[in-house]
Amino acid sequence: MLTYTKPQHFQSTVLTKETVTDKVYRVRYQLTEPQEISYYAGQTIMLTVAPSVHRAMSIASPPQEKTVITTYQDVSPMGPGSLWMLHLNTGDRAEFLGPLGRFTVDKESPRKKVLVATGTGIAPFRSMLLDETDQRISGDPVSLYWGLRHAGDIYLQDELQRIASDRKSFEYRLTLSKPEESWQGLRGYVQDHVFAQETDLPDKDFYLCGNKNMIIDMQQKLMSAGVPKQQIRNDPFY
Repeated sequence: MLTYTKPQHFQSTVLTKETVTDKVYRVRYQLTEPQEISYYAGQTIMLTVAPSVHRAMSIASPPQEKTVITTYQDVSPMGPGSLWMLHLNTGDRAEFLGPLGRFTVDKESPRKKVLVATGTGIAPFRSMLLDETDQRISGDPVSLYWGLRHAGDIYLQDELQRIASDRKSFEYRLTLSKPEESWQGLRGYVQDHVFAQETDLPDKDFYLCGNKNMIIDMQQKLMSAGVPKQQIRNDPFY
């Protein structure tokens, strides 16, 4: 059983800020005070984006990276968090509280892991997949399903393909809900592909992250199929 540490306040400096799509930024924060953080893959931080205004961000970097935190942020909502991100520059200071949340891998379970994400909900799964200490993810069967809208929304493709080629026990499927005519890959909602591909659902663990409607739909269908509630973990983004 995991022992969760008490969240604390951190000061950091923006090490890099990169555009990975026209609406998603990858930001790396160099911790300055304290200079290291301990966390589990799947946990989040709470960034201060304005006085008394905070936004939760999943940690996308693996727990072995204790001095730098990586996040992926979608600015399409154009709320306070998006505006803060758009004006953020390399070298700026950023404050956050963390680590938070319990959206972590059940290290005691021998069941296959099915990871289901939409949009930037891929972030905690990247942390899990890169976690060198987690034998349940690196050794046990794992399937990742990732739903996006358009081909222009795709990122992390090379990294996921490399992981899939390195690990015979890992496979991932990418689907677009609003693809262009030229798109040759999977089409439709991500949850539809999960139920089309996965069998023996009660014998698997499900991790859901991203759009709230996707998570609600998945939970209802999984429980109707006999999957125990304790085998379904979720982290809704919006």
